[in-house]
Amino acid sequence: MVRREETKQAMKYRYRLWCNDCAGDSQGCFDGSSDLSLATFDTYEEAENAGYNAADRCAPWDYCVTDEDGKEIKASNEQQSIS
Repeated sequence: MVRREETKQAMKYRYRLWCNDCAGDSQGCFDGSSDLSLATFDTYEEAENAGYNAADRCAPWDYCVTDEDGKEIKASNEQQSIS
């Protein structure tokens, strides 16, 4: 009998950027919506740092960490937000 082993892929992370001042404005930043990073990251912390650095470029920008498909992931106790 051959045992079939399933390979589990490690979770990848991204970040989503949006502009608090332009939400809903099709002429504003990200066409009034948000933008999902093209890059993927191996850890939550890497995505958190990249999102923080990207949002730091413009005062009204904000970000969140997502899974590879763009669904927001909340920080667990071990994954603290950058202050």
